[in-house]
Amino acid sequence: MEPFSGFTDEMSRFFLDIRFNNSKAYFLENKARYEEYVKKPLHQLVEALAPHILEVDPDLVVRPSRVVSRIYRDTRYSKDKSPMRDHLWLAFKKPGERVSGSFCPYFEVWFDHFQYGMGFYDIDRDHMDILRERMLRKRKEFTAAVQGAETVFSVVGDDYKRPLKTDLPKALVPYYNKKGFSFNAAGPFEMTKSVDLVELLAEGYRALTPIYNFINQG
Repeated sequence: MEPFSGFTDEMSRFFLDIRFNNSKAYFLENKARYEEYVKKPLHQLVEALAPHILEVDPDLVVRPSRVVSRIYRDTRYSKDKSPMRDHLWLAFKKPGERVSGSFCPYFEVWFDHFQYGMGFYDIDRDHMDILRERMLRKRKEFTAAVQGAETVFSVVGDDYKRPLKTDLPKALVPYYNKKGFSFNAAGPFEMTKSVDLVELLAEGYRALTPIYNFINQG
């Protein structure tokens, strides 16, 4: 496979077209565009990121077919019955893990912007409670782990309406009362049109490695 050289306006145009022509028939008519301008460069990006991802954790899966999201949506439990996605993502997880519930590196791209970072998609309450207890017990270690990440990334996630704990150390306030959280950064689509995207993402994942290690302690 050719090396990653950046995304093109054709990718952006495809995402925009599928947003306003969201049907399986339209997708099949334009599948060649998807394969050439969306799927192929996303697979190339995974291959370019692979050595950097394995530095975060050598157990993370870096096979493109396992990392790139599917274009078809699962609409069984959704009110939105649109069959196709109008954006795609990469999620690097361990073998056998679901993206839902695991704290993992990700990258997501739309027609006009992208975002990347590490985080939980849908962690359950029991696992988050274990992490909360660890934050309190190892406060200094946690604070050191997030220090580099907080200079680059925003902390996002839904808060409980009623705080679980109010007398928190200042460093834990952005995290403790969340149902789950992610470290997220974003930029315009224009920034994805160069091979420089690889180093931008790699630097971000390096900054997040300490908090990845803290969260994934045995």
